[in-house]
Amino acid sequence: MSYDGDILASVMDTIRPGLSQNLTDYEKSEEASPAQKPPKTGIIRTLIAELLQRMQTPELIFFGQQWYMHQAAQGWVAAESKTVEAYVARYLLACEKIDFTQKTVADILAGLRGVLHVPNTGEHFAYFIRCDKTGGIWQLEPADGWLPCENALVHIPTGETRPFTAELFTPGRVPCVYDLAAKCPRWMQFLSEVAPEEIENLQMLAVLSLTYDRRYNVFFVLHGEGGTGKSTFLNVLQALNAGAFYNISLSDFGERFQYYDLTTRRANIVHDMDSIYDTGNVSLREARLKSACCGEGIRAERKNEQGGTRRAIALNLFACNNFPRFSDRSTAIPSRMCVIGFHRPFRDTASQDHHLFEKKSQGGIFTRIHL
Repeated sequence: MSYDGDILASVMDTIRPGLSQNLTDYEKSEEASPAQKPPKTGIIRTLIAELLQRMQTPELIFFGQQWYMHQAAQGWVAAESKTVEAYVARYLLACEKIDFTQKTVADILAGLRGVLHVPNTGEHFAYFIRCDKTGGIWQLEPADGWLPCENALVHIPTGETRPFTAELFTPGRVPCVYDLAAKCPRWMQFLSEVAPEEIENLQMLAVLSLTYDRRYNVFFVLHGEGGTGKSTFLNVLQALNAGAFYNISLSDFGERFQYYDLTTRRANIVHDMDSIYDTGNVSLREARLKSACCGEGIRAERKNEQGGTRRAIALNLFACNNFPRFSDRSTAIPSRMCVIGFHRPFRDTASQDHHLFEKKSQGGIFTRIHL
């Protein structure tokens, strides 16, 4: 069963104004004695159990402080809070025996978060979901390597594809169609013109940016004068990682709340690499850069939330005209830094292609870098 987010949101918008007046008999009864009133938690638990039983397959998941909703034609997609509220409200509207308030919806969602929660520890970002007969999640099996595209689920290591299924959860959709027959001559021509000696490294970099595999313990630096194609290459990676990349400069690696996003996004893409010396606490910034390269667990915090140890999973990609300085004089940073040279003029030449990272080109680029 799938639900159209716009329709559900409109349902919620329609009923929301009357929710405050639409009190349940339980809430507005002033005459009933406490002994006559049913326990409120029992009512909510019953409603949650009935809602879960209606789900023949998982339809909602709470992962990384975000709700996801399964739709047959798209798979698991991030859902706004009002859309999930509307989903619950539509179910309650079908329960003719009960009136409800907005608080009822909120209480049900709070309960569902506990039942339909997929842990986001940073270890795995794809799971096979096994559910019991009530619809509650009872078993999660890691499904590493699976990536959702617009037309299918793709297993990056093998190229296997599957139709969308509610039993395989993975966020971070690649906004293009996976098509083995797709060609991308413009992409290969671009690589051969800006960095012909580095095509293999650039292809590997692109693939790594689409995965959570950090076993190679590396960060990438695209080095060259201005106008040599570095930003064009990074723009393509940003398009392929839409919604799954962030931008944290070296000088922000020591900031208390900035580092959290390196534990939730696939890639950290910085077009203008700054110096780690721009602010104080240099040793902390360098230590975090080294931790981020290999996916170590570090303490990460968000505002108004309790901090904890999380795995840094973002692949760090920087572009620069001049190399930054580091205080660590050992081989710790140089051994992790893969420098890719861009030394051929690209901007304002016949080779410059302003349409390289348009949507119609992305399917072929994704298929090519995967192969």
